[in-house]
Amino acid sequence: MSRRWGPPLPERHAHCAGLPDPFARPQLDHHAPSFALTPQGPVVSSDAWSQRRLAILRGHTWQPVTADGWHREPRWAGGQLFTLAHGRSEQSATGLAGALPPGPPTSDWLQPVTEGLRLGEVHCWDGSRPLRPKRPATAMALDPRGEPVHAQWQETGPGILHWGQVRIALPPGARVQDLAVSDDSRLCVISLRSGQHLRTLCLTRQGKTVGPPTSLPVTGHAVWVSPSTVALLVSTWPSVHPTLWNPHTGSIQTLNRDRVGVAETLGAADDGQLAFSWTTPDTPRHLRRAATDAPDPPPERRAKASTTRQETIQGHQGPLPCLVQDPPAEPRGTVVLFHGGPNGAHYATWSALGESLTAAGWRVVRPNLQGSRILDTTLAPGPPSRYGAEDVDDACLVTIRLGRGTLVVAGHSYGGYIASRVAQRLPVVRGAVLISGFLRITDLKESPEKQVGDFLHSPRVDPTLDPPHMPRTPHFVIHGDRDTRIPVAAMRRRSEHLPAGSEYVELPGEPHGLTSDTAARAAIPRLFTWLDKR
Repeated sequence: MSRRWGPPLPERHAHCAGLPDPFARPQLDHHAPSFALTPQGPVVSSDAWSQRRLAILRGHTWQPVTADGWHREPRWAGGQLFTLAHGRSEQSATGLAGALPPGPPTSDWLQPVTEGLRLGEVHCWDGSRPLRPKRPATAMALDPRGEPVHAQWQETGPGILHWGQVRIALPPGARVQDLAVSDDSRLCVISLRSGQHLRTLCLTRQGKTVGPPTSLPVTGHAVWVSPSTVALLVSTWPSVHPTLWNPHTGSIQTLNRDRVGVAETLGAADDGQLAFSWTTPDTPRHLRRAATDAPDPPPERRAKASTTRQETIQGHQGPLPCLVQDPPAEPRGTVVLFHGGPNGAHYATWSALGESLTAAGWRVVRPNLQGSRILDTTLAPGPPSRYGAEDVDDACLVTIRLGRGTLVVAGHSYGGYIASRVAQRLPVVRGAVLISGFLRITDLKESPEKQVGDFLHSPRVDPTLDPPHMPRTPHFVIHGDRDTRIPVAAMRRRSEHLPAGSEYVELPGEPHGLTSDTAARAAIPRLFTWLDKR
């Protein structure tokens, strides 16, 4: 069983003037870890006070412990709290550390300890600085004794798990997604991926396997909660559940079994409970805790399922699992939301925007197309043979099959490219919305991001698939002028040739995506006005 840890975070109405009500609902950060468990209470990174500020639960109140600014990825180690501080660009962060004051925080309790970090990268604090491996690693951690543990992947030959001075050979072709060392530094749990094949196993320092491996679709971030139990995040569409696994016996216990939702950050509490962040289509991301020794609740005591329904349609090359959420009355139309690559159609991807659309009378459809990061092997669509071809075919199929009334397609990043292609393919589509998207694959050549460069050099990417002409359907384009992943210069040039009825909103100081209240206030009201004209 699980329950919310502490009261809801303060509403955000003061920061959301002119925005739909769902934007006033606070939530934990999407960057993991979004919380840290300290002896004084849990500390969360939240947008409750705008930006991303840290707050601690004291008594029955969440109290901010950082001033204005962006503070994310809190960690507790060596009697100190560590966090990353950055500007709106998110490109570079400074690591800060300090001992939590027992009362109201002073202005200087956090001090810089390192600079030049990046959000979303793996940083394992050893008490004064982040762990940086001497060789490329797919996963890394510090064991309780302070020894570095990291996995090295090799294209040819077996991978290697470096554990201090010990080298453990891994299965050839297997890439370690995540690892966690037990509190006594004797065991290490690793999650391996070989193509679409997944498995999690437990190793000793001598490289021997403990108990039977499991083929659970683990998304990463394992946490030891006792000498015999590991908490894992397991994807079973349409949810990601916190799951307890005993590597010695192979026993499994799924928490929140009947809840439709997504867990993202895990943490082991001192009182023997498991803490995790949790979000559903109807509730923003918040902190929960669950007793690790409690049985599943009886059916009559389990929470009711979400109103969001699951629909799986047959695509051209496999199943296409979708989430569909209808407004209270007959829908005025349908907005199909395509996520960026290689993510999945989980709730946090669209957060307040999806809920605001249903409140405005739109049906919202969120499909997992080919190339989605969905791990449920019974539903995983797998990658397309050519990006911009088979996935566009399936996107058109979903739009026609599940759309009702006026049809609008929207997407973030690569999902924006998909949306534009669908609008060009289907004359019935009345508009396309691009958030940090692009119109031509060739526009990505200007990006300095390695991940984008790797995508462009993939044999599955064929720039000749780009349509020979600009779209004829009205587009609503939102793009940050500090976006380095999808360079803004290309979209500026393209925006001058968009068809009548299009709008281009460039956001000063904004990186990839909508990350701030300022950006939302500049773009979202204009978007809903534009939708009303479709």
